[in-house]
Amino acid sequence: MNTDKLIQILASDPLRDSHPTLKRQLLLSIGLGGGISFLMMATILKVRPDLMFAATLPFFWLKIGFALSLLWVGLYEAIKTAFPGNRKSNSYWKVVMPVLAVWIIAYWTITNPSSPDTMELVKGSTWQVCSLLIAFLSIPIFILIFYVLKDMACVRPRLTGFMAGLFSGGLAASIYSLHCPELSPVFLGIWYLLGMMIPAIAGALLGGKILRW
Repeated sequence: MNTDKLIQILASDPLRDSHPTLKRQLLLSIGLGGGISFLMMATILKVRPDLMFAATLPFFWLKIGFALSLLWVGLYEAIKTAFPGNRKSNSYWKVVMPVLAVWIIAYWTITNPSSPDTMELVKGSTWQVCSLLIAFLSIPIFILIFYVLKDMACVRPRLTGFMAGLFSGGLAASIYSLHCPELSPVFLGIWYLLGMMIPAIAGALLGGKILRW
């Protein structure tokens, strides 16, 4: 965003006028990106055939909840830091909390005497591709959300980029979980987290260039 455009936005009272329009554009980009990502999963990877049974298992909802929690933090903080006039956000602790929660459950799983071998919990059957597939599914979401954010006046572009990337990864992980057979909290705390961090780190690196006005 250039200086003249920023002045026009500020002069028109952005809190009342431009925010709703930009937020609608952001929601449209999220819906479109999420739809493309879901179609990619459904056509290339396929929905797991026993999804209805998996939905009765507590660890399936832990997987969904973990992805959704980081999705929500990323979206909320990306929007919060994308507009001028908002307070500075020290929000990394919000990212840490769900990660710590999953790691605590993972530690309990490892130390449970009835649990399988630790390496089995870590690797599952898809450890070699899980993170890469989540990052792959995040691409359309990432591109479209950055397309909208570049027209906002991000005062902390790296943080906004990180949170936008985290949202992209969280939404992609939520979609990927409909295909993925893994349920181990240990697996989630390593490979799902890595899959969501790849677009988050990419967002931080690109945000300093693309989102700077």
